Amino acid sequence: MSPQAWKKAVSSGKSQKTVRSSKLNAMERRFAQQLLFEDNLSPTERREKIRFLMREIACHQAGHAVMQYFTGFPLGKMPAPSILLEEISSELLYSDNIAWESWLKSAPPPLKRVSTLMVLLYLLAGCGAQNVADKVRKAKRRPILDQDIPLEYRSADVRRATRVAESMATPELQASRLLAQAEKWTLKLFRRRDVQRAARNVAELLLKHGALTDRQLKRACREIHWLATRLPEWNRLFCLNQKEGQMLCDVCHADDGTLSCRE
Repeated sequence: MSPQAWKKAVSSGKSQKTVRSSKLNAMERRFAQQLLFEDNLSPTERREKIRFLMREIACHQAGHAVMQYFTGFPLGKMPAPSILLEEISSELLYSDNIAWESWLKSAPPPLKRVSTLMVLLYLLAGCGAQNVADKVRKAKRRPILDQDIPLEYRSADVRRATRVAESMATPELQASRLLAQAEKWTLKLFRRRDVQRAARNVAELLLKHGALTDRQLKRACREIHWLATRLPEWNRLFCLNQKEGQMLCDVCHADDGTLSCRE
């Protein structure tokens, strides 16, 4: 979700007000300075909107971090998780032309198939974490790929995942199938209790600190770090060598075009 979309979620007016309340902590006050609010909102309503948005963004950013640590896939220098909109905005501008997205197009075919799936999982992981959080709160679950919403109105992550899938599609493996498979495995990942715990750890740290260092992330995700290499179904999906954590490029695509190893 883009910073503009987050602002629209809490604003229908044009005036910007800084929320001053002794009940907001320092991080909440810093977060509130970036938002637009309706003129007729009470202090209590503004406070609730601030905390709701902070939880939503923290959950979304935690999903991305958890997916990267779970797979252990070196996606390059990925944006550090943050709930501060100015940092996210600058990272989004950078990430539109990030190096690994261009690299995918020139990668060897076997490696391209596996890497594309990993990239799609990373991009959809934020929405996947929110989907699980909806279930925990017993709220209406938001689908990751909502086909009823026009592409231009979907989240920035979903639009980018669609672009990656379309650029990587082949006659045997269409973009829609790539996205459907990525959505399936994203939801499968976030049904794991250990992954949910790691996502909660990251989200809580984000709410406290705003942004995290690599050391903080590693500690929060230590339970699932490189876990994909130790789980047979994920190991087959990504063609990971359990001993060295490297992709086996010579066996990473099936004859029928699916993104899994030959049995």
